[in-house]
Order: sequence, then structure tokens, then C-alpha cells
Amino acid sequence: MSQVITAVYEHGALHPVAPLNLPEHQRVQIQIVREESQKTIEQTLEWLTSIGRISPPQRNNDKPPCSDEERAELAHELGKAVSTPLSQTILDDRGEL
Repeated sequence: MSQVITAVYEHGALHPVAPLNLPEHQRVQIQIVREESQKTIEQTLEWLTSIGRISPPQRNNDKPPCSDEERAELAHELGKAVSTPLSQTILDDRGEL
């Protein structure tokens, strides 16, 4: 899941302005974009959208991410749908070596 947040840099650490929906000790990658640069990016994207060069992404942020239990149940159901293990399917697709 990709997410853009606003943070403030103080005393050598980044502090998110709003709470993050992350479990403790979750490792993430961070791209630093100064707020001034972000405004320029947003203005450019708005202009490209207004002249029809790009379309805004379709986002469905009204649904929360699924829970660990829901994810495990989905994985279990999907696992039942496949009769051949994925590793075997890959080997079959490669053919004779």
C-alpha cells in the first residue's frame, strides 16, 4: 500500500502530522519532497488534467485495509482454488532444461 503523508522534521526525526495506519516496527521507504516542490507537482498535475493529458487516479480510500484474519481467510480460499502448486506450474512452463 502506498500512502502520502505530511511530516515535520524536528530534532533529527520526522514526525507525521496525522496518525499512520501501520503496525509497530513496520519498515517503510520514505521519499522526501519539500512542501514547496509538492505544491509545484500538484499544480503541474492539475494543469495536465485540465488540458486532458492525464486522468486523475481512481482511488477508493473509503474502505479500510483488510485485517490479518481476513487476509488469512482469503489466502486459504485462494489456496483451495488451485490444484497444482505454483512452483510446479512454473517448472511446467519452463519445460525441459
